[in-house]
Amino acid sequence: MKILITIQLLLGVCFVANAQFVFNYHQHFDSIAELTQKKRSELNYDLLLEKFQSVDTTMTNLEVLALMIGETKQDDYYPYELVHVERRILTHSQNSEFKKGLALCDSVLSIHPINFTALLERAYILDKIEDVVEEKKAKFQFVSTLDAVLSSGDGTIQYPIFVLSPMDGQILIRFIFGLNIGNTGSGEDEYGNFLDILEVINEEQGNLNMYFNIEHAVQRMFKEDLLEDFEKILKKDEKKNKKQKASN
Repeated sequence: MKILITIQLLLGVCFVANAQFVFNYHQHFDSIAELTQKKRSELNYDLLLEKFQSVDTTMTNLEVLALMIGETKQDDYYPYELVHVERRILTHSQNSEFKKGLALCDSVLSIHPINFTALLERAYILDKIEDVVEEKKAKFQFVSTLDAVLSSGDGTIQYPIFVLSPMDGQILIRFIFGLNIGNTGSGEDEYGNFLDILEVINEEQGNLNMYFNIEHAVQRMFKEDLLEDFEKILKKDEKKNKKQKASN
């Protein structure tokens, strides 16, 4: 879909509309993440996931956002390993390979129930194959997630948007706003959190950069066993270097 207004204006409207809770990654991420792991918390991950999957229309943006944050604490959350799968989903959709695309979406969502790409494409595919019952549920889940994402920031460096996958910013710009992406890069916010920086091409309004917070994704770039092996190699190299210096 083409949107003939600036990204800043669009996100500004969404951000204000959800102003009952203004998310600040530096202030809120760790405390919300902790609450998602507590059994008696109203933001408990399993409780929120049950509400999300049962299409509970009372869920707030804060609850969906907390569900996303809770996802970053799950054992299977390694978003960079999912990027090639997310691209396969998009390819299946673009080639009208709906059966393959739907199967892959279902496979991803069985492990990563709030994956942005899988939620979007599942809703799209179900609409194409006219599965009315499942489409209604899928659209609710995607729109709920989209609302939560847009409520997390306005895309500026002061208020970057919170996303789970390094693919999500691109999906948002290309498939939701209907705009193209120019230069891509990375940087940090004032607290040192890692940001994806995507240039949005808008011929009518002028290009601008959008910022997405993926600090939590970068922290889970490698699996723990791989990190442990890497640390062991480093320690061996350090010992070896010390012995060589001592012998010299």
